[in-house]
Amino acid sequence: MSVFFHPSPAGPPTGSPQCFSSLSPSSSSELLLLCSWPGGHPEPTLLWKEDNTKPAGLRQQLNVSRRTDNLVVTMNSTGLYDGQTFKCVGWHPELQDTTEKACAVTLRAPYPVGYPLVTGFAKHNVTLSCSDQVSNPPAKITWMRKEEIRNSSKYVISQVGPVSSLTIVNCSKDTDEGIYFCKTENPLLREMEVYLTIKRNYFGNEDHNEVLVLVDTDDEISLDDNKEPERQTSPAKKATLIQELVPLHPQPLDRRSGCETWSLEFSPDGSYFAWSMGHGIVKLVPWPLEDKIRVPRNNACKPCFSTTGRQENNSAKEKTLDCGQIVWSLAFGPRGFQGREGNTRPSKYFLSTLILATGLNNGFIKVWDVKTGNFLFCLTGHQDVVRDLAFAPNGGWSLVSASRDKTLHIWNLTKGADTNPKVLKGHTQWVYCCRVSPNCSMIASVSGEKYVFLWSMRSYTFIRKLEGHRNYVISCDFSPDGALLITAAFDHQVRLWDPYTGKTLIELCHYFPGPLSNTIHDVLLRSVRFSPEGLYFATVAEDSTRDGHVQFWCSPMVIPSLRHLCRQTLRNFLSTHQVLALPIPTKMKDFLTYRSLTAHRGDSALHHSQEVISLN
Repeated sequence: MSVFFHPSPAGPPTGSPQCFSSLSPSSSSELLLLCSWPGGHPEPTLLWKEDNTKPAGLRQQLNVSRRTDNLVVTMNSTGLYDGQTFKCVGWHPELQDTTEKACAVTLRAPYPVGYPLVTGFAKHNVTLSCSDQVSNPPAKITWMRKEEIRNSSKYVISQVGPVSSLTIVNCSKDTDEGIYFCKTENPLLREMEVYLTIKRNYFGNEDHNEVLVLVDTDDEISLDDNKEPERQTSPAKKATLIQELVPLHPQPLDRRSGCETWSLEFSPDGSYFAWSMGHGIVKLVPWPLEDKIRVPRNNACKPCFSTTGRQENNSAKEKTLDCGQIVWSLAFGPRGFQGREGNTRPSKYFLSTLILATGLNNGFIKVWDVKTGNFLFCLTGHQDVVRDLAFAPNGGWSLVSASRDKTLHIWNLTKGADTNPKVLKGHTQWVYCCRVSPNCSMIASVSGEKYVFLWSMRSYTFIRKLEGHRNYVISCDFSPDGALLITAAFDHQVRLWDPYTGKTLIELCHYFPGPLSNTIHDVLLRSVRFSPEGLYFATVAEDSTRDGHVQFWCSPMVIPSLRHLCRQTLRNFLSTHQVLALPIPTKMKDFLTYRSLTAHRGDSALHHSQEVISLN
């Protein structure tokens, strides 16, 4: 008996190719691209390539072609980025339709969403949650501390759909309090930081914001070496809330964040403040706000929002900037941007008013014209969240950015988007904060380490590492004369340093009295800043709320003494070493170098009564 096989009639596949993406079974950092177009005879030719609408500098050169029904390509994470699109194009010799037969896959970075501040109680269970609903391909979710957390009698991990939960059994303040990371990974990686606070009792909320005040006095300095300086202390007055802004239409959490105030910044001339209000939106609001929205004298604070602001010369109007990504950081630049390399004639990047730089979740920095609200250009180079931004205080166009990619970049904005940044490397953890000294000689940066890094702004090299904190350092700031550097850390400490010598001048611990008269509870510091006069500083501690409100408080009204102004003038151009070399009495040297503070004050705790510390 003869068997005859009749070949299938020649013809193209029906429809168009179908595209899919998934994680590689061997590694979540590898991307599988799958293109399928079955049913044709002979087999079609499939081509995977990158969408050519992307900038060439960002394009990964993918060009894989094969005669097959199913074409699978494996790619490692190098060169991949959020929003990258890959296209599969199919051809068949019998295809009469001239329309391109293609499909596409867009790579979406994971974006973990959850509550970053969680409070639990000792000897009870607490659950941390994290979800990712936007990644493509869907991300793998793991929980980390010092290493990956796995299911055990201590930790119970579960996942329902895109939501992953970590339950910590029988919590202990000593062993379980601290930072946890929700790691969401496809070929792109994103982590969400969760700080767990463990309370020892059930007495209400014990965390508050504090203002720590360093005030000037009119007392004269004594040059008598045998006379001890007097300690200037007095109880701080109760802070007064003068204005409050809240979003008109709070929205639920989504991939562009929820209703949180991520960053707030006043312009150098005080005419605007910028409010990163969540959902990728920045509000530029004229300051001061309208008188009609001021909080009444009885402090009956009602939610309010200015839609127009006070009109100054009929030009200052509120503006909304849609940045498209979560805005983690803001920085106003100086006025009078005149173009490239000091050229005073108008150029492509000419500006006559303020600019605002916004640091985004995807590592980009977008620059805006404050007067018009127009987008100017975008700076690319960071590989992760831009956590902080700082312009050089001398009115120049140098911008320093700090990122979760563990680097600092220094940009020359006179070149616009064409600038190639100087990159400072050395941190081994996320960089949280960066500041430039008033004389633009130094950059201070802090990260998820116990150290403070100092860099040369002139040579772009590492200077020294300041050691003393016992936990992650979260914030830093220079005094207006550059003679002091203040830092705040998760060890509840605020430290005043001499940046020229690297020595600690004062160490303060941030505590708040507990519900019982004989108890004290520590709180987690998030930020610290000097006042413009350099006579006091304020810290912010967590209260476990994320309501998106902006509150304006009355700050201490202080008139600097003549001797403090003289000290500031001298320290603006004299380093500590230069002051110590002057032929002047020891007491005066101690005053000029702020060492007089340490002569009568060792380590101390800052309590709810707000101790007042004289800088004179």
